[in-house]
Amino acid sequence: MAPEIIFMEAVSLPDPDSVAREVQALRESIRAHDHAYYVLQRPTVSDAEYDQMMRRLEELEAAHPEFLTPDSPTQRVAGTPSDRFEKVPHSSRLLSLANAYGAGELKEFEDRIFRDFERRPAYICEPKIDGLSLALYYEKGRLLRGVTRGDGQVGEDVTPNVRTMKSIPLVLREPADIAVRGEIVMTRAEFARTNSLLLDAGEEPFANPRNSASGAVRQLDPRKTASRNLNFYAYSVMNWAELRLESETEMLALLQRLGLAVPPGCRRVDDLSGAEIYIAELDAGREELGFDIDGVVVKVDSLPLQRELGATSKAPRWAIAFKYPAEEKQTVVNDVEFSVGRTGAITPVAILEPVQIAGTTVSRASCHNMELAIQLGIGIGDRVLVRKAGEIIPEIVSVLEKARADKRRPLEAPTECPSCASELVKREGQVVLRCVNSSCEAQFLRRLKHFVSRDAFNIEGFGPAILEQLVQLGLVKHYADLFLLNVQDFLKLKETKEKLATKLHGALQSRRSVPLSRFIYSLGIEGVGGFAAGLLAERLGSLENLRAATLESLREIHLIGDVTAQNVVDFLASPEVIDELQRLKEAGVEARAEEARQTGAALVGKKVVITGTLQSMSRREAEDAVRNQGGKPMGSVSKSTSFVVVGADPGSKAEKAKELEVPVLTEAEFQAMLQSSPGGAD
Repeated sequence: MAPEIIFMEAVSLPDPDSVAREVQALRESIRAHDHAYYVLQRPTVSDAEYDQMMRRLEELEAAHPEFLTPDSPTQRVAGTPSDRFEKVPHSSRLLSLANAYGAGELKEFEDRIFRDFERRPAYICEPKIDGLSLALYYEKGRLLRGVTRGDGQVGEDVTPNVRTMKSIPLVLREPADIAVRGEIVMTRAEFARTNSLLLDAGEEPFANPRNSASGAVRQLDPRKTASRNLNFYAYSVMNWAELRLESETEMLALLQRLGLAVPPGCRRVDDLSGAEIYIAELDAGREELGFDIDGVVVKVDSLPLQRELGATSKAPRWAIAFKYPAEEKQTVVNDVEFSVGRTGAITPVAILEPVQIAGTTVSRASCHNMELAIQLGIGIGDRVLVRKAGEIIPEIVSVLEKARADKRRPLEAPTECPSCASELVKREGQVVLRCVNSSCEAQFLRRLKHFVSRDAFNIEGFGPAILEQLVQLGLVKHYADLFLLNVQDFLKLKETKEKLATKLHGALQSRRSVPLSRFIYSLGIEGVGGFAAGLLAERLGSLENLRAATLESLREIHLIGDVTAQNVVDFLASPEVIDELQRLKEAGVEARAEEARQTGAALVGKKVVITGTLQSMSRREAEDAVRNQGGKPMGSVSKSTSFVVVGADPGSKAEKAKELEVPVLTEAEFQAMLQSSPGGAD
């Protein structure tokens, strides 16, 4: 019997080209709706219509995986949980901002610009968003990487989490190669929703929206980040010179054109009075923004002028953050303790009845020093007004009401160190009480915390709890002792297993060699911060040269003042410091020379003033060239000025040079002078 033949109805398979076209059309529509909803905050379709488009796209990509791409809207939450974040260097340094707390400090900011460039610029004003700083890197318009600010030079790669945020486009509207800096923020409404969910789950709520946003971005599981509705506002293009941008105004327009949200209410103003009007207007209406801000960022609008102004080691000279007055609250002083700083300074710390200030619980506040505490009239039991200085450190502003005499305990200055019981002293001309015992454990612990800190040796994992145990167990009495510890020593610490002990030991071994500038900063010389440490390292080149430097030679270093120079000399002459440096050397710890820079001697002993705009280099580059040739850049013209370099659009400094008969050089003549010396400007 012949087998039965079954005739099946022909099925038409979808044309691959038509599928590709539909996939592309759906993606473009979804991206447009995301931009309208999350960036412009103007929804263009209903939730049901949006969900229908997304489901259709998911179906097509499942049936045709050859069309699935990482930048598809369906792939925003596609990452798997990670056990760590990779460290990634930024394409350029992400600086923080200097702060201004009043109109006077704003004027000082502009006056510094005027002294250098003899003009008052236009500004861009924008809300200072209280969020988490983030850098986005796009290649040909596609999101390549999202990196936290970190220390400004190296951040954490949080790309899988960033991809979940619908306010950040996976694909820009133009195929740009661009590095964008901005701020991740959580709205107050989302913060309330998040904390409600945490409380329902029996978990600890976040203290404020900023902490909540930061916690969301640094989740190891991207799905948890996706569960929080975070916003991103872009405010800077880091590679603006490559893109031939000329102003902040142009930069913000580009960011918007590419599909990124910029801070709401940004405004260009012609002068500082316009900035002050903006600051007042935003202060009156900031509650309407829906998220927290703590001030206004005022930036020079001209990008070429920004480049001319340059930056210090920490902050740009072309921008400043005007901070709104700190929130103040009343509370009661329950007690006063005395803390010992790394230089032996004794600081009274008030123990307060806990109070909420600026989103965090405050239970301790600095009184700065005994003299100020006595001037304020602080007594235990008093009702006081407390605020956060710079919105970071709680401090007592004033005494509102003294406690009843039978309940009040007057504040008395201690006579001995609370740590080592040594007699306290007050140096001539100073108001601070100090413990001068070089063996004081509390002082050493503070110095040790500074030594391992991020800007010093940057030893990962060595937080206060670890360091305190190492000191209390007698395992570390000198900096060098850290590098002599073995894994077995770390196992003596509480709750420390083999894995953590090995990690801590490895972190120390990897930091046996650090750049000279970090080494100098780690020593904690009074008045020598990161910037001054960098100047000393650059000019002197080695630890041996620093130790051999005289007071006169240190004073000759541009921007190193007399007081700082004296502090360096006195510090390095101390027997305790000499012993500490020798111990570090014997432990195999070295201060690595900074990257070599070519130098010459064409301008040795010359005092040089630069005015106007140079075509071949920025003002800061010109000043560096003067320093590299042994000269000293000056800010004003006097009879002792060796010569003045005049660029385009010079100001009164050029006229002053003529009046005083000081030689005037063109840019070309200046360049020729630099080139005349070996190691001169390239």
